[in-house]
Amino acid sequence: MKISIESLKEKRLTRREFLKLLLVIGALAFIEIHTTMSKFKEWFYIIVKEFFKENKDLKFKELGINSPFIYLKEEKWEEYYNLLLKIQKIFNVESFRIRIFISDDFERNLGEYNFEVLEKIFKFYNFLKEKGVNFVLEIDLIDCYSIGNSLKYNPIYGSHPPSSPYNTSKDLNGYKNFFTDERLKVFFIKRVEEILKYLREKFGNENLIISIANEPEPPYPENEKRQILNLWYDFVLENIKNLLSSNWKIVSGLKDPRYLSKEFYERTGVIPTLHLYPFEFSPSEIEGIIKEFGKVYIQELGVPYRIFNFSNPLEKVLWKALLRWLNKQKVSVWKIDFYEDGFDFFRIIPQDIS
Repeated sequence: MKISIESLKEKRLTRREFLKLLLVIGALAFIEIHTTMSKFKEWFYIIVKEFFKENKDLKFKELGINSPFIYLKEEKWEEYYNLLLKIQKIFNVESFRIRIFISDDFERNLGEYNFEVLEKIFKFYNFLKEKGVNFVLEIDLIDCYSIGNSLKYNPIYGSHPPSSPYNTSKDLNGYKNFFTDERLKVFFIKRVEEILKYLREKFGNENLIISIANEPEPPYPENEKRQILNLWYDFVLENIKNLLSSNWKIVSGLKDPRYLSKEFYERTGVIPTLHLYPFEFSPSEIEGIIKEFGKVYIQELGVPYRIFNFSNPLEKVLWKALLRWLNKQKVSVWKIDFYEDGFDFFRIIPQDIS
């Protein structure tokens, strides 16, 4: 139930009704604060426990770095390469997975494709290969932020009107239509076909990771959201399966792996993903998810950049403590790409890596 200011203006509350309203709001606030504090205590215990373990250096067979639009910043590639070398040393990384998004510039109008975007991705890939970086590229086929997630209020980012052509009405109904409208679904499949054909032609038998979409979240109640996402993912995979290389891994791109059924993952081989930011998931929740789905790829691990600073010796140890606990799973940290750096509260500031 949503209580709007407008609805309150239409009705003068009696003292009793006003006190009841305050009681309800206070109870909801208490529940929210209590839930947040419970998660905080769990994370505090985990980090402290890992902090005081025998101080062995972490060693990552693979560590992911989210760099959504680094391929558009060619003038920063050399600096980015040097940052990878520093991170490799800090965390004893054998290989990286570098995650990028297909930008909106690829399809400004439905069905009209700008292949220069894909060529920039291939050029960036070749740049790192020529530098000798051991990595696998992870590519999100579309970012749902510009389709509809931008409409959701965020205390850090605010909210913004959708810019994607896949939201024709630029509102929540338009976001819903992306998942249910047959015409838009056909356009999306055509987009994906064009991308995958290009990747097969240019990358050949190279290993790649394909992320179906970044954080698709139809604005429906939870049960209906799950039903729609299961149908949508089935539709997408059924229509693109013949274009997928056997050397590619497919991951969901979802914020919460529970949006899709366990049966879906087992039947399709799609790898569950989780996006982990402060207090959205407690350690016990994560352990429950892993118990339910098996291996889960933590596709985004974000922490406020003024709390975990790589250049501060104590905070670097805290980072290591957090990553040590999560090291049982594949992990990609959020984010380094020199893009919108004044906008993202959870970014890793390049100057802080030493």
